[in-house]
Amino acid sequence: MKLNKFTVVLAILLVSILAIGAVSAESVDDAGIVAVADGDIQESVEVTDTADDLSTADTADETVGDDSSGPDDTAEYDLDDDTYSTYFNEDGSATDALSADGNYYLNVGTLTNKDIKIVSGQNVYIQGKEGAGIINNGTITIGGGAIGQINTVQISGITFVNTNKNAIVVNQHAKNVAIARNNFDLTYDDTYTDNAIAIMTKGLVEDVTIVGNEIKMTSAASYTYGLDLTYYLDWYTFGDGNAKNFYIAENTFDIESTAQSGMAEAMYLDSIIDSVIEGNNINVKTTNPGVSNYAMQVADSWGFFNDPWASSPYNVAIKDNTIVLDSADLAYGISVISLWSYTEDYDEIIKDMVISGNDVTITTQTEGVGISASSSDVSITDNKVTLNAAHDPVQAYTDGYIGNISYGIYVNNFNNDMGYFTNNTVTGNTIVSNVEAIKAYEEGDQVQPLTIEDNEASTSYLIDDATYDTYFNADGTIKDDAPIAAGDVLLLGDLTGKKLVIDTPITIRGVPNKKLVNCTVNLIQGADNSVIEDLDMEFTGDDTTGSIGIIYIKDVTNVTIQNNKIVVPDFVDKTGSKYGSSVYAIEVESGALVCHDIFINNNNIFMEGSCRYLYGIDVFKTWGSENRNTNINIFENYVNLEGGSRMAEAIYVSESDEVIVDGNSIDSTSNGAAYGVATDQLTNAVVANNIISVNAATQAYGITATTSGSDTIIRANEIDAKGTGAVGIGFNKQDGIVIEDNTIAIDGGDYTSITSSDTLGTANAAILNGEGNTNVEMSGNDVTETSAVRLDTVIEVSDMTVTAAPSGNGNLQITLKTAGGMALANQKVKVVFDNQVLELTTDANGVAVLSFALNKGGTYNVDVFYLGDDNYRGSDASAKLTINKIKTAITASGKTFLATAATKKLTATLKDANGNVLANKKVTFTVNGKTYTATTNAKGVATVKLALKAAKTYTVSIKFAGDGVYAASTKSVKVKLNKEKTKITAPKKTFKKAKKVKKVVITLKNSKGKAIAKKKVTLIVNKKKYTVKTNKKGKATFKVKLTKKGTFKYTAKFAGDTQYKAVKKTGKIKIK
Repeated sequence: MKLNKFTVVLAILLVSILAIGAVSAESVDDAGIVAVADGDIQESVEVTDTADDLSTADTADETVGDDSSGPDDTAEYDLDDDTYSTYFNEDGSATDALSADGNYYLNVGTLTNKDIKIVSGQNVYIQGKEGAGIINNGTITIGGGAIGQINTVQISGITFVNTNKNAIVVNQHAKNVAIARNNFDLTYDDTYTDNAIAIMTKGLVEDVTIVGNEIKMTSAASYTYGLDLTYYLDWYTFGDGNAKNFYIAENTFDIESTAQSGMAEAMYLDSIIDSVIEGNNINVKTTNPGVSNYAMQVADSWGFFNDPWASSPYNVAIKDNTIVLDSADLAYGISVISLWSYTEDYDEIIKDMVISGNDVTITTQTEGVGISASSSDVSITDNKVTLNAAHDPVQAYTDGYIGNISYGIYVNNFNNDMGYFTNNTVTGNTIVSNVEAIKAYEEGDQVQPLTIEDNEASTSYLIDDATYDTYFNADGTIKDDAPIAAGDVLLLGDLTGKKLVIDTPITIRGVPNKKLVNCTVNLIQGADNSVIEDLDMEFTGDDTTGSIGIIYIKDVTNVTIQNNKIVVPDFVDKTGSKYGSSVYAIEVESGALVCHDIFINNNNIFMEGSCRYLYGIDVFKTWGSENRNTNINIFENYVNLEGGSRMAEAIYVSESDEVIVDGNSIDSTSNGAAYGVATDQLTNAVVANNIISVNAATQAYGITATTSGSDTIIRANEIDAKGTGAVGIGFNKQDGIVIEDNTIAIDGGDYTSITSSDTLGTANAAILNGEGNTNVEMSGNDVTETSAVRLDTVIEVSDMTVTAAPSGNGNLQITLKTAGGMALANQKVKVVFDNQVLELTTDANGVAVLSFALNKGGTYNVDVFYLGDDNYRGSDASAKLTINKIKTAITASGKTFLATAATKKLTATLKDANGNVLANKKVTFTVNGKTYTATTNAKGVATVKLALKAAKTYTVSIKFAGDGVYAASTKSVKVKLNKEKTKITAPKKTFKKAKKVKKVVITLKNSKGKAIAKKKVTLIVNKKKYTVKTNKKGKATFKVKLTKKGTFKYTAKFAGDTQYKAVKKTGKIKIK
């Protein structure tokens, strides 16, 4: 390696390591230091050349099999709290019951406050039992020994529920490790001073697969990492090489940092090579300024300076990941940093960094960078970046190679310290932002090969409750001085009670994890070529709202409405309205200019209400207009309606040409008539591949085509229709209609007892061929028909919340009625509750009572079934029964002891929320890796004796785990152990020169004058040092060699230890 070009930066190397966010010091904690100190750090090995392609990493996930993927001769062990001591020592190390050679399964049940440490072995499989596999406050640690000592390890199916404790550590020299399909629920409070990490690897670790894990972290720790690949073993020790051949895919990271300063990172990938990171879903939120927010950072820890040598990151593919950052301060989406700049000597090292197909969304109150690179041979292609920066002052740590100025994509093509980078490519990306889309930094004339082409950029504006008035008038129209122009993007954050009326071509896009409450979005003339997407909307309204369309468009063309979620929880009629009220999730009205080329797809619609009419998607012609809507496409939506006193229609399309309704999933339930897909007066329409369930108090219609339509195809739909009257497919006055390959089941009652305003009337029929049809073709339909004159029933059971008690019962009331409200007496209902099936009988009022014990706190599902009989239809209902445990609190105070004290007692008092002491409850005290258990006395006091020896300050975590009645509680206190003072004697001694043995006796005593035995005391005289241990009387006898006459000054010294303070004293020796 040529190092002459780096001479100028050697002086700043140490400072840079500490200051640059790209280096790994930020990801090293005290636990790592302890692990290295106790372990066996091997001699470094030469790093061999690796393949130029990504074939190894691309197929790494193939090594993750099912839970029986080990060799045939592997042993199997069940591991839980009861069997733990058989296989593991208290510190987590393996006992002799587990072979050091491996070849075994550990089938994990439930472990609490227990660690697993596996240093050696081949074919070790740690897997969760079905229905179990729960580790509460435990860490699995793999490797840490010599190269080849551990190989082929799989950790799968485990649920980690940890507080202030990391989950998985893979130490250096581990190989062929798979971490798959695990769940992490990790919480860290602000007392946690180490780095909060779900999964960590250290140093040279290779052939690792991390797939399908669900990582949830809520952390007040200063530094939080979902996945931390660190090159350093601790602050002072380098790894033996790069992390290599990693496949990281299909993981979900949901991280919220409530820290006051520091960093939150989903993935920190230090000096990684030959690896693939793909298909991950990342959501990181920081709530306070002062915290940097990273989704994915490929970092460089200067390994090319170290021995053993490690390269900068290279040959890494980052593709098809979905990233959402919601940041109170600085945010970085994907960043790639290689500190070795381009040279011909290292052309094979810095290469093949691919960032492609990723979807990055950043909302930051200060600044942010979507995708950034400070390296060579980085290809940034076909990514989607959405970034909105509020430009508040940055308080968080700024990455020195990326900076704190906002860009959609940033390429640092020159570095003042390291030289220039080369051969970077930025192509085919789509950037939506309120900042500069693409920035490439170059130094003067040092312009290197750099390709930036075929990218699309749009200006965005964040519209939320704080900014709405800046851009919109009170009536929802855009202000005249607002900068919003054609082609821009409106990013909608949290909005309440606002209206948007758009008359220019723009994209309206929801910010992830933000919601519009009681808002409407209207597109009117001039808003052609617009898109409404990714909105999360909830509309409640009240009895003054009246009829309304939540997303409403009129007089527009080429509009797409996609990927929106619209929830209407309880819509009511406007007071005094003669005809009631209607609510439309998506409403398309022709207007004078008509709507054409409309695409409504992949929306999720949930609507409930007692109002007269519920409409999911409604497309219609304005009354009196002579023009019809054309090219209407409604596909892959989910529509769920429940209510509508007169009618509920999931999809309604009328007076339109060239219509496609395809692949929708529909559930429509109404207190009146219910429709799945209703059409009238269509030409050239296709209704196909829809899954439809309709349930009506009166008439249920799966699909209808009525009133002078032509050339309609209804094909391959699945329809389930239930009602007093039930029709699967009904049509009339159609000229040219094809009904084929549909699967239809209907269940109808006495349809003669009801009336319908639909021209089809009432009936029970899978296919109803009404009047006035011509050119009808029907084939391949699978039909099931059931019809009986029975009454519908309803079960009324409400969610219930009670407070737990040591004894006694509660009662949950269940009422069975007809749909018309008549109580049904002496009927049997089945109740599934607390893993039991109970049969109850209703009384004269139709009421059955479920009795339950109050001493079993928790949340229970109550599922009620009425099977029906010849007169009444069956029904079912569900409710939640919540028995809230009584809150508890622990009071305790910190203590200070001498480290040498024989007894160190600590007490804690347990009380309930009302201040009542709780007796006979187990309380645990955890300190210095050891847990003590005590039972509270009659006064609620638990007392333990702490076996602490070394002088320092300890944190004691006190916990009551809770029981069926009382909730868990915790408390942390400090216990300080001080060193005891010591005294030492230095007597004056006189010897004759001729005396062969010249003894000097030094005495060591404690602060109370008691002798201290077995302690090393040193005596230095005439530049010679003597060391002797004290005897049981605290005396250390030294035989000094002094052959010349004279007076010699000596120093007697005790250096101190973990319990005693140091002391020294001088004396004189005279030789006559």
